[in-house]
Amino acid sequence: MKSFIILSLFFSFLFSFDKVTTFNSDFIQTINNPTGQKIEYNGTIYINGNSKIAWFYKTPMSKEIYILDSEVTIIEPDLEQVIVTKHNVQLDLFAILSQALEKKKNFSHKIDKQTFDIEVDKNGKIKTINYLDEFENKVQISFNNTLYNNKIEDKVYEFVIPYNYDIMYK
Repeated sequence: MKSFIILSLFFSFLFSFDKVTTFNSDFIQTINNPTGQKIEYNGTIYINGNSKIAWFYKTPMSKEIYILDSEVTIIEPDLEQVIVTKHNVQLDLFAILSQALEKKKNFSHKIDKQTFDIEVDKNGKIKTINYLDEFENKVQISFNNTLYNNKIEDKVYEFVIPYNYDIMYK
């Protein structure tokens, strides 16, 4: 969970500069655990500035993750539950900015003991992010059909928690 929040914040801050105001993309998140088991998730991500992120997981199960300012809300319909938490991750924005803008090639960035390997295309647009999560799982997120500075409607970041869902606060 902590790795996911750090990754989301890293991603939003990375795109908050260089005249990129929004980002949306389809993604494939592949997780390989230490025993060799593999699971693949598919979905769509939307980022609007520094304060609004929405991840919509479609397969193999539905999940919605909203990061609005410092609050993280995870809605899991299959489990009929919601997890609400706060994040307090501090990022060195200038280090991230300089690496992404100057190199326009693959690079690594470390945040809070977590190293993210970023693969970019020749224009500096992110293709994949690889990292080892807190459970020693190898995680790769690949991006397809990516749009930069595309208008994203505010309703993308609005959610309703069904009345019968359990809500856990962490």
